[in-house]
Order: sequence, then structure tokens, then C-alpha cells
Amino acid sequence: IDKDDVFTNGVKNLLYLSCGVLPAAYLIGLFFTFKTHTHIFDEEETGEEGNAEWSIPFSVVVMLVSVTCFGILAEDLVSIIQSVLEELGLSQAFLGITVIALTPAATEIANAIKFALTGQISLSVSIGSASSIQVALIQMPSLMAISAIVGSPFHLVFPLMSVFSVILAVLTFNYISAEGRTNYFVGSTLVIMYVLLIASFYFIKDPVKLYPTGSTPTPPPPHHYLQKRFDQMIEHLK
Repeated sequence: IDKDDVFTNGVKNLLYLSCGVLPAAYLIGLFFTFKTHTHIFDEEETGEEGNAEWSIPFSVVVMLVSVTCFGILAEDLVSIIQSVLEELGLSQAFLGITVIALTPAATEIANAIKFALTGQISLSVSIGSASSIQVALIQMPSLMAISAIVGSPFHLVFPLMSVFSVILAVLTFNYISAEGRTNYFVGSTLVIMYVLLIASFYFIKDPVKLYPTGSTPTPPPPHHYLQKRFDQMIEHLK
């Protein structure tokens, strides 16, 4: 993809610009939440009896130890994931939206369900979306910056199925947040949507894996495919 003119002259620069701007949005959000508009978020009681009495230094130490342990586990997971995928015949996208997505967020999901059962929907939605916001605004830009420094390519160019899933998730999240309330019908619908997405990624394999090694060249970049499909649609309309 580095040899593609559209990516090199346009998309690549846009990616670096976006990764430089996105962390600013996250920092502004933190300043808005914890400094200038704390009264908005203090209006909703958590319903808990008593607060944790950890000091700031102790909390920082616990956080650093947890991050270190999680990093070690993640390194081990990455080292064995490829062999597991080949043995089971699964795609990286399928494993990413199931095991890898659910396992680290298990505690967040449990807390979100706990607060939702007590009627605290705003807090539940905030807990459920916090990790996704951090990934989009902090982790991905950081990976782009690190890849540029060390000279290892890391590009935010995704297949159409992944792009569609992200757009669907954002629209659904905005709808749920705007409502401010929910019920078992909405919850069951969200679960069904998630199951359908899992099934889609299970049956639609990675594009590269559709071509056996040595038999067919790697498929062209995504925008070439889109241009071809667009030309076919225009010819059909004519």
C-alpha cells in the first residue's frame, strides 16, 4: 500500500494529521469533565455506600502494576494468536470482535450491567464507551506516532466490513445515548445486532486469505475495488 499514489500523496498525510488532532479532543473532554463542568456529572448519584480510600500514590502504583501485567499477557497472546487462527481457520477480525474485545473489557461490562440494573443508564453508558473512546482518541494515534518513529508501518486502512461495523456501532451508540433510557427490547436488539456482526466476520474471511499463497497476487487497495464497483454501477444504470 505504500507504493499506491493515492495513499502516499493524500491518505497517509490525512492519517497523520488526524492522529495529531484526536488526542486534543480527548484532553479537552477530560478538562470539561473534571475541571469546568464537574457539576453536570455530580448530579447523578452512584448509589454506592462508601467510597474507596486509596491514596493517589497507591492508586498510581496499582495502575502501573496492572498495566505491566496486562502488557505481558498481551505479548503472550500475540505470540500464539497466529497459530490458533491457522489451526481453527478463523480470521483476525473475528477473533478481534469476540475474544480479544470481550476479555479485557469483562470488568467494564460487568459494572455497566450493574449500574444499568439500578437505573443509572448515563453512568452505565459512560463506563461502556470509555474504553472505545480511549482506543479511538489515544491508543490508535499513539500507535501511529510510534510506528512513524521506529519506522514500522502502521496504517489505519480497514476493510469495508470493518468500516461498516464501526459506523453502525457509532450510530447505535448515539441513538442509545440520546434516549437516556432503555428496556429489555432494546437490549435484546443490541445483542442480536452483535451476534449478526460476529456471524458476518465469521463467514466473510480476510480478503488476503481468500487467495492461496503463491496462486494469486494480493488484492488491490480498497479504493481500487470501490472505483471498480462504482464504474460497474454507472454502467448498469446506463
